[in-house]
Amino acid sequence: MAICEKVNKVQVLTKLWIYDIIIAKRKGDNKMTIWFDMDGTIANLYGEENWLSDIKAEKTTPYDNAKPMINMEKFAYLCDWLQNFGINIGIISWVAKNGKKQYNLAVENAKKEWLSRNCDIDFDKIIITK
Repeated sequence: MAICEKVNKVQVLTKLWIYDIIIAKRKGDNKMTIWFDMDGTIANLYGEENWLSDIKAEKTTPYDNAKPMINMEKFAYLCDWLQNFGINIGIISWVAKNGKKQYNLAVENAKKEWLSRNCDIDFDKIIITK
């Protein structure tokens, strides 16, 4: 049985409502993209003890140690199902506000490593930006 036959449309819409998502279609692009935020959406950054003081001290610890906020196996299943319908799946996230260039690069790397460790998903695009 194909993965896209296992979930009905109502289940998908319900699951999408749970996540903080941005659905976008680029001008001239026929493929829709669903963008998922990281911090406080799929990664529990704000649940880490001393997360704000660590970020102000330019430590990547909160990004490294954040626990998933959702069932990552189900999330991977949903993303795979959507990709089978030709929908792009992306991650969009931001570096620390007022972070120095070197720290922002460390945060970007920490977030990408977090995704690699916690998400068995072949994202179409990952954007970590200021």
